[in-house]
Amino acid sequence: MLPNFVEIPAGAVLLVSGFIACFVGYRLFKFVVGVYGFILGAAITSSTMGVTSTGGMILAAIFGGTAGAIILVLAYFVGVALVGAGFGVLVAHAGWSYLRGTNEPALTAIVGFAVLGAVGAMLLQRYVVIVATAFGGAWTMLLGGLWHASEAYWKISIRRLPHEQVERRRGEALPVRVERELRVFRQQRREAAQHGDE
Repeated sequence: MLPNFVEIPAGAVLLVSGFIACFVGYRLFKFVVGVYGFILGAAITSSTMGVTSTGGMILAAIFGGTAGAIILVLAYFVGVALVGAGFGVLVAHAGWSYLRGTNEPALTAIVGFAVLGAVGAMLLQRYVVIVATAFGGAWTMLLGGLWHASEAYWKISIRRLPHEQVERRRGEALPVRVERELRVFRQQRREAAQHGDE
């Protein structure tokens, strides 16, 4: 959780790093791993600080991000194995929910698929890195773009709100805001149609 004034630059970093990871991720894999290590380390350490301590949160994010970047760059093979393990867990969850319904997969299935994914990733490093950076970069670009779209929507719609509703609605996600605006629009159309019939 970052302070509000840091969120827009963080969204821009997500957008740019996602673009780099998606399109030139294999050539710049160590850089991409460093950026994702920084993001992960910053997210973990900044979430341990209190929300009222802005300076402490930023320092924790910088130090944690730097440590995460260094750890993942130095542990290149561990990073590749983790990508493979993550893919194995994804396959386990997707396959289990497809075959068994909504139940969670058994722990042995998750661990087994994670180990198989890690071993497969180590055997097929190049292809795993290409696919993982493409998907990971596309997802990161999507998150950064959605953050900016959500922030722009909030700035546009905030002008129409009474002051007491501003803080309550700021924390809402974009789909919730869009759904609420559509509901208001439909209600206004119904009222206009009723007045037109009279």
